[in-house]
Amino acid sequence: MPAPLPIQLRQRVVNAYKEKGGYQKIADQFDVCMDSVRRWVSLEKAQGSVDPMPHAGGPLPKILESQHSDLAELVSKEIRRYPCRIG
Repeated sequence: MPAPLPIQLRQRVVNAYKEKGGYQKIADQFDVCMDSVRRWVSLEKAQGSVDPMPHAGGPLPKILESQHSDLAELVSKEIRRYPCRIG
């Protein structure tokens, strides 16, 4: 997924929509998707800002942060137990 567009652009788009109206007209003017204009206007109405929402998704990690050191220790033991043979 691409990075969010700059907040300054989002705010200019929303301000232009407030002044002139028309999602498609503003989208064409700023060369952005009409759905983005609609979403940013809605976002500003809902939270008073056009800042992007934090990413909230994806699978939960299978290895907890508290288990990282245990895993590193196990890997280290296995590496010493079965060293690579080069040559």
